Order: sequence, then structure tokens, then C-alpha cells
Amino acid sequence: MSSPILPKSVEVSKFKYSEIKTLSSGSKSIYVNYGSQKLRVQTPVMFMPYGIGEGFEDKTIKNPEVKKNADKKYDVTISFKGVDENPKIQTFLDKMKEIEQEIIDKAFDNREAWFKDDYDGNKAFVARMFSPMIKIDKDKKTGKVIGKYPPTFRAKIPYDGENDKFTFDALDMENNEIDFKEVLPKLKGGKTQLIIEMASIWIAGGKYGLTWKVVSAKFQPSMMNKMVFLEDSDTEKAVKEEEENEEDDIDANEDDISPAAAVSKLETTIPNSDGEEETSEQDDKEEKEEPVKTATRGRKTTKK
Repeated sequence: MSSPILPKSVEVSKFKYSEIKTLSSGSKSIYVNYGSQKLRVQTPVMFMPYGIGEGFEDKTIKNPEVKKNADKKYDVTISFKGVDENPKIQTFLDKMKEIEQEIIDKAFDNREAWFKDDYDGNKAFVARMFSPMIKIDKDKKTGKVIGKYPPTFRAKIPYDGENDKFTFDALDMENNEIDFKEVLPKLKGGKTQLIIEMASIWIAGGKYGLTWKVVSAKFQPSMMNKMVFLEDSDTEKAVKEEEENEEDDIDANEDDISPAAAVSKLETTIPNSDGEEETSEQDDKEEKEEPVKTATRGRKTTKK
């Protein structure tokens, strides 16, 4: 099993391409190795805008009953949000673009073998046939780049439909194993760090592209899924007034009064984007308790 490497260490000159394999569907596949092994790349910690995508291998299925037993497929889309501030994310983006260009160059050099067409030596045409790994925010009608949202990258999540089992290593940010099915609904808007494997080049429908799959992943669910109580000054005021009213009813004999329970501060630990822990404390402003004024009862003296 090959060990993962960082994006900056990937050398596209080490890519090795297999012969074309024609599948039963008529599509074609070309395996890509990194020297004598599979290329596995470790990503930085990335944002997941959509969580985990779920679909079906056969996109033509419409009947809900048939879909129950159909082969499902899963994928994860990660965003390059923060690319301008985080050099690790920038390096990953640059390397993915370099790999894209390598695949386009190889497709042009082998266009007759791969596509059975010379395309009149038009490299720009072959480049337009490529389905990019890096998705850029574009206008759906005009195709012009908008750039409103950061670029994204998608990788397949291995899933064994027959046994209803995900076949990759799922961890939390502290490297503890987790049940992926339990955290799956909570990942939209969360963060992840992936080890992805370059699988193969696919050719179908006049297009071609490069497939990546997840072999291991660390997840941090979205904090949006947690309910947080808000401070309500009206509620706090009502509670305080109620407590003061209770104090007014206390008998003069204070020996039987039990001490009030201490209020503890709420402390929440949230792993940051680098897997480290940051501690944030929600310090409520403590109001100084005013001493209860005790009325002095005096006896009236009547002059005889």
C-alpha cells in the first residue's frame, strides 16, 4: 500500500498510463499509476459546503421502489474557501491544476488511440473535451466565470451497496475512529481532511476526465447542527425578582437556610482547521449580589 504524500511533493512526470480498457457499457478506462504505485495525496483541512452527495450508479432510474435496491454512490465536494489566506490550500489548488494540464497534454498526444480521431491537431478542442476536476463558479447560460464562490473539488466515497457498508477509514479530527453513518447527516458546512487516490481516466460521451476516490478522511461536523441557548435579559430579570421575593419570605432564623449552588461557566472546545484545539469560554457577566437588608424590629415604648 502506497503512503500518502503532500500536494507540493507530487511530480506529474512520474505518471504512468495503462492501455485502454473498454467496459461493458462502452465507455473506456485508463489506469494511472505514480511510478509503480497508486498516487495518494493528503489534502489540507477543507470546507464542505454541501456535505456528502448521494446518488445512483444508474441515473435513469425513476421508480422509487426500484431505487431502494439500486446501487448507490456517494461523493464529497470540498471547497477552496480561504485559498487567499491559507498557503496550503493554494498549493493544493495549484497542484490539481497542474495535474489537469498533464492529463490534457497526455490526451492530446494519444488522441487517436484514446478517441479514434486526430481532431485536425486542434489541442484547444481536445482541452474543451476535458471534464475539469476543479469546478469554477460560472454562469450557467453564458459559461462565463463569475467567481462568486470559491472553486470546488469532488472525490468519490467508496461504498459497498451489497453489504451497505462504507469502505474507507473515517476518523474525527483527533484520529479516533468514528461511525461514518452517524456523522454523515451532520457534515454539511463542516470540515474535512482527506487522503485521496488517483484512480483512472474515464472516456465516455465525447468527454474525458480523471477520477479520485477517498481512502481515508477526518471529519469535523458542522457547528450549525448544535442548538445554543441565547441570553434572554427578560428571563434573567424574572428569575432574579423571583429569588428576591423568596428571600423576603424567609424567617428571621437563618440557620436553616441551605447555601446557594455555584453557577459554573460554560466551556466549549472546538478543533480548529488544523486539527488543533482552541478553547472558547462563554463568560456571563456576574452581577454583584446586593446584601439583603434586614429590618430591625423595635418595641414601641409607651409612656405611662
